Amino acid sequence: MYDLTFLFINRRTELEVFLLRWLQDVDDKWEKIKEHMLVRHHNEADSLRAVQKMNWEWKLKELSLGDKKLTPKIDELHVPEVHVSDDFDLLPT
Repeated sequence: MYDLTFLFINRRTELEVFLLRWLQDVDDKWEKIKEHMLVRHHNEADSLRAVQKMNWEWKLKELSLGDKKLTPKIDELHVPEVHVSDDFDLLPT
């Protein structure tokens, strides 16, 4: 006859291992989602800045504040930049 204590401990250990693997899978899934989201956010921030800079250039040409044949030089300080933070938690701890 089997020792019930051994069976109980063995089953409990299997459940703990299963739970730890599941938690690791969930953590890996959210980390991958976070990475993809950050790439999208960085791309959006860069695109927004490029569009804003282009709008500044068009407005300067429209107001005839420079030669229409030349692209005006826009100081980087005049174009706002969106800061995307890479350091944040997705799930509460």
